[in-house]
Amino acid sequence: MSTSLEYDAVPYEDCPFTEAHPDYLSVIGRLFGLAAAPPDNCRVLELGCANGGNLIPMAYYWPGSTYVGVDLSEKQAAEGMRLIRELELENITIIQNDILALDASLGKFDYIIAHGIYSWVPADVQEHLVGLCRQLLSPNGIAYISYNTLPGWRLRLPIREMMLYHSRHATSPQEKLDQSIVMLHMLAKGIPESSSLSEKWLKKEVTNLLSRSPNYLLHDYLAQNNSPVYFHEFMERVAKHQLQYLGDADLYTMLGSALSKEAEAELDKFDDFIEYEQYLDFFYVRYFRTSLLCHDRVELTRDLEVDKLRDWYFYSQLKSRDEIDLYSTELQVFVDQSGASFDISHPLTKAAVVDLAYIYPNSRSWPDLLQRARTILEEVESTYADANANELLSELFNLYLSQGLRLSTVKRTFADNYAGKPRANKLARVYARHSKCCVASAHHASLRLDPMEQYLLGLLNGENTFGAIQQAIEHKLEHDREFHQRVINQGISESMINNALQSTIEQTLYHFAGHGLLEP
Repeated sequence: MSTSLEYDAVPYEDCPFTEAHPDYLSVIGRLFGLAAAPPDNCRVLELGCANGGNLIPMAYYWPGSTYVGVDLSEKQAAEGMRLIRELELENITIIQNDILALDASLGKFDYIIAHGIYSWVPADVQEHLVGLCRQLLSPNGIAYISYNTLPGWRLRLPIREMMLYHSRHATSPQEKLDQSIVMLHMLAKGIPESSSLSEKWLKKEVTNLLSRSPNYLLHDYLAQNNSPVYFHEFMERVAKHQLQYLGDADLYTMLGSALSKEAEAELDKFDDFIEYEQYLDFFYVRYFRTSLLCHDRVELTRDLEVDKLRDWYFYSQLKSRDEIDLYSTELQVFVDQSGASFDISHPLTKAAVVDLAYIYPNSRSWPDLLQRARTILEEVESTYADANANELLSELFNLYLSQGLRLSTVKRTFADNYAGKPRANKLARVYARHSKCCVASAHHASLRLDPMEQYLLGLLNGENTFGAIQQAIEHKLEHDREFHQRVINQGISESMINNALQSTIEQTLYHFAGHGLLEP
């Protein structure tokens, strides 16, 4: 069965992924000495864009740039174009085509995205994909290619093989998926409780897969083609097309800071950057990469200059569960929305992070952030108010490398609260109307929508007061049994519905405002 038919039968859950956004990629490019195109005035190509879940939000939030999406599935390309027309976007198009049929006639692009393509297509398509990057990239362009890697994926291959064996008689993609899920449940029940590391790992991985979206299983684990490669093998192919390795979209993975001192000492022996990264993959048993490429004639620097941050804008949602200590350099734990933790010691940095969380999704320039952090410390009479600014800059840079905060080369402003008749932006309302499971935030994060949030977004058209919104939701809960049950299944209790619906709606509105979904 062809790949396009599988994607038509069980569409891929395409949501925005932050690390493939030009705003994110341009910062990495500039850190390594590449004069990347500004994200608010660039051309972007996405190969394998499905129905535009990643690309359409870019076009909506960044109207000054131009976007082209290509997908093999006629059904998904058509769905994407319907959304584009409904959103009245004129800076984006999605076309149905085979990657092998694409050539230089598409023109030049500042950013090329190929997420979830390379490892899941035949070798000739892989070759042509890399060749297209050379043909279509502008002189300072960046290509993003994700793929499965060895040695990590070798550990996962047995699970794929077991699912394929169990579903070998399936006559449709959906049956193939259903039988594979049955196999996973069999493994979850059948793997004996043991001290064996291999059995413990297998049970953990099976549990993880059962928690993932079914379409992830079908398109990532059960695809006809699934060819993991070693990083050095991928780079050998890239070099043949006059391209070079810029870096990894997950920048922190390029650092060996989580390794032992002995391992770091061994890595330091490698002068060749590709060799260094390959051995990092060995040590981390890495199974997936998001490699960034550029033309090999571009002269890159591997010495990251912290001072470059002075020209950019900072934004972050880090918060501490404890009272903020602004009087000492004692380590304090801050967490992001996913629960990942980050240690911060300097009072200037603590103050800066508190300020950024308060104004999120808005950002601050370096001068403004430094001044605001000093002011916060002055207000509480902390002796660190006049501390050296380089200490703040250095700690902010480390937070960026570990993904505790983000950087942008462009200043943008969003509504951070809601008016008497709140209005969600058109993108959020349209996606909610089409029952999309997620919507893109202003910073291109994927926001999962529960049934209550999905319905609420449809009411935020700027015409309903808070009271009218609450009445509409109460009516929906009372008269739509299926909706009521879906809300309960998402963890909203009957008690919350009966006694705390108003506060639940208020919290959701603040959540939407905090991600830039509401308009002034």
